[in-house]
Amino acid sequence: MLALGADEAVDRTAVPFEGAIAPVDLVFDTVDGDVLVRSAAVLREGGRLVSVAEGARASTGIGPADGLPRTFTAGRALASPGGYAPGIAREVTDDAQPDAAAEEAQTSGAWAKVIGDSLVSGRANFSAQALAEATRRVHGVGARIAVHVVGLREVAEAAIEAGVDSIEHGLPLEPDHLAAMASRGIVWVPTMTVYADREQARQSLTKLGVSPAGVAAVLASIDRQPALVAQAVGVGMRVLAGTDAGMGPHGRIRGEVGLLVAAGLTPQQALGAASWEARSFLGLPGIQEGAPADLVAFAEDPLGDPEVLARPLLRVLDGRVIPAAMVASVS
Repeated sequence: MLALGADEAVDRTAVPFEGAIAPVDLVFDTVDGDVLVRSAAVLREGGRLVSVAEGARASTGIGPADGLPRTFTAGRALASPGGYAPGIAREVTDDAQPDAAAEEAQTSGAWAKVIGDSLVSGRANFSAQALAEATRRVHGVGARIAVHVVGLREVAEAAIEAGVDSIEHGLPLEPDHLAAMASRGIVWVPTMTVYADREQARQSLTKLGVSPAGVAAVLASIDRQPALVAQAVGVGMRVLAGTDAGMGPHGRIRGEVGLLVAAGLTPQQALGAASWEARSFLGLPGIQEGAPADLVAFAEDPLGDPEVLARPLLRVLDGRVIPAAMVASVS
């Protein structure tokens, strides 16, 4: 592999490779089994896992056939040149963005994702007109569009006006945006887990080169986000649980449920945001006759204490019991 141009070789039989490899864009699996399952933990945001192992299913994504959760991917996220972390997004110009969004949506078969702005650059990646046209084109091919918004109010407003399907992070959202989002059916995924450690967030922003004034503005947005999340639910918005996995560790969704409860959601609302409400939004059935058997069972009721989510007794995916050891390898 080194002769073919690989930067590093890791002996998977000698060390746990998922702890030795930085997040990557593509995993090309030839082994299957436990190696395939553990490989999901090294994918970065927008990454793809492809298996050509004998007996593995076609390389159309990952899911229950691989012993992993059902996934809906958006292909490469779209940003303007220099508008996001290097090497992650597909960089396109404003004029090319609608075509690229439709192309990524068709490749995914479900979603396109647009990086609306960047804390580092402090600018919008695309014009409101390009975002509106991209939304129209994505919806035209029967897919949905998500927009990453972290710093600029005008980007949030452009996304709302365009009628996108979800806003991720949404730090610049204000109370006056919520009713418009609710009326348009736009979902908010606040990803509060990413900012749960305020000091770590401050240090990370500083390392990224965000100015002191910019850091202070982001921290102020983080501080008011929980109250805004509660207001959003109060006006009828659908708020879903997310963790920004790929940019951080996988397996933190239970922490997001706890943060939603702390923000003022009822345990029923918070747990639904990570399970049945999210499934409904993605077009998946709940517990009903003929639905896939996707279940997690607990000895105690997690509605009484979100920490119970850390102690599942049984996991069933598409009718298959998932061994605890397999889950631990990707958590």
